[in-house]
Amino acid sequence: MLFIISSSPDTQEFKTALSLAKDSDLCLIHDAVYLTMEERSPVTGKVYAIKDDLSIRGITTPKIDGLKIIDHSELVDLMAQAEKVVGSF
Repeated sequence: MLFIISSSPDTQEFKTALSLAKDSDLCLIHDAVYLTMEERSPVTGKVYAIKDDLSIRGITTPKIDGLKIIDHSELVDLMAQAEKVVGSF
């Protein structure tokens, strides 16, 4: 399962989505990319972040372990390959 989260990590929406995504893959978009400043992954699955969203927010050196930086076309591919996709805002 792929969870796509866009809310900032300090919001209740983000925390709720993250609690549901514990055993899933996670794609961070928009303000959710601020999570990449943490060193440890909050999920057991893979963690992805959108390159443009990192760049727009001035994040040049993400710290999260195992992070894969992708573009929008790669996100579309991930969504097509995933058994289920959950979007959370």
